[in-house]
Amino acid sequence: MTEESGRESGKSRIVWTFGDQALASLSNFALSIVMARSLSDDDYGSFGLMLVTFTFLIGLGRAGIGDPYVVRFTDADPQVRRQASRQAAGSAITFGVLTGLVCVAAAAVMHGIGSDRQAVLAILGLGIAMPGLMLQETWRSLFFASGRPRTATANDAVRTVIQFALLGLLISQDQRSLFLITLAWGVGALVGAVMGVGQTRVLPNPGETMAWFRETRDLNLKMAADFSFNQGATTLVSYVVAVIVGNRAIGAIRAAQTLFSPLNLLFSGVSSAALPTLTRIAMSGRSLVRPALLMSFLIGGMTGAWLLILLFVPSSIGVEILGESWDGARSVMLPMGIITVTVGFVLGASLGLKALRRADQMLRVTFVQAPLMLGLGSVGGWLGSAEGAAWGMAAAQVTGFVACWVIFLQADAMPRDWVAQEAGPDPDPDPDEQGHEEQERWAREEPEQQLFAGQVTEETWEQHRRP
Repeated sequence: MTEESGRESGKSRIVWTFGDQALASLSNFALSIVMARSLSDDDYGSFGLMLVTFTFLIGLGRAGIGDPYVVRFTDADPQVRRQASRQAAGSAITFGVLTGLVCVAAAAVMHGIGSDRQAVLAILGLGIAMPGLMLQETWRSLFFASGRPRTATANDAVRTVIQFALLGLLISQDQRSLFLITLAWGVGALVGAVMGVGQTRVLPNPGETMAWFRETRDLNLKMAADFSFNQGATTLVSYVVAVIVGNRAIGAIRAAQTLFSPLNLLFSGVSSAALPTLTRIAMSGRSLVRPALLMSFLIGGMTGAWLLILLFVPSSIGVEILGESWDGARSVMLPMGIITVTVGFVLGASLGLKALRRADQMLRVTFVQAPLMLGLGSVGGWLGSAEGAAWGMAAAQVTGFVACWVIFLQADAMPRDWVAQEAGPDPDPDPDEQGHEEQERWAREEPEQQLFAGQVTEETWEQHRRP
């Protein structure tokens, strides 16, 4: 079966996409619940600080590798996409190694200045786990772009089973090490990353990292910069609040985020299914405003309903879910809920900007929101502990929501010059036509013709690859 014939039908893709996101989101939710009930408030704060760092690093990698792959290669020729897959996966390994080294260095600095031991060990464990975590995440993007969400679900299922089997062994011990817990979490991702090589029949090539970033530089640099400024401000706020107030405040914010984490199923599922669809609509020249509005009102409305439910949950139920972390979570529930609801209502606009390849316009939103996130969140933490930080971050998020929609509406009305450059071949194609230049170049780099059960012969490509 070739890659194209292995694609799911439209309805099946939607079902399996949401199935995979349900598995990923619910496993993360379960992980946070288990840790909240198994660790002290201070240790859970250290664990939360590690998760904040992980969220930033994995999101940065997705912005520079996974999202550009989805936008650029969803409808590409199979051979072109295969070459891109090798480069993207290789870039994921390189990124994972580099960010892992940064985490190890950060752990050494934290140890040198006398930071909490468990926090140091958690960051150290994250550094060791980053290459596997990043590659497994990138395989998921590649599976979705090629219309294979069922394969992504199988990969995530194996990862989840291994993670929780190892975590179950560790939390049953009297002495619980965040270092070992983080490593166990990373081992599951590493197995999924290796499994992805067998599923795709693609061997990642870290040596082509620079080639990947050159080929997608019109997307990856701006997307990564947008994410870095935006999410980086949120991450920095967490560290500032931890310094000012202590890890317990971060634990309270993280505990509240845990209660909203089932909505990640909604956000991730819609994003994974909608981005390829919005990309095709953008390439057709049609407006994205209507689908973006429908998506945002649907997701935002459902998110608001979830917030109302959590606000009226009896404390007895909350304690059963989060244990000692419930009181802290309850204190920041409303502002953290406003942040989540705002994310739901802005989802259509932010995905629309990605589909329109207007990462430069996304940066305009970030330049408004990121300084406010850092400034208001830090001042709020200084004035009012965790509650003040949460309200400051909420105010910044609402401001960014307004800016994103205004900029998206402007971008949707602008000319799309890139459509003509990347249009499909004509019935009588001109080999010199500029619109085919990019895909022809990619195809020349990998002149593989022999397909056996969907697998391109690697030896043939290596033997004939041009110097």
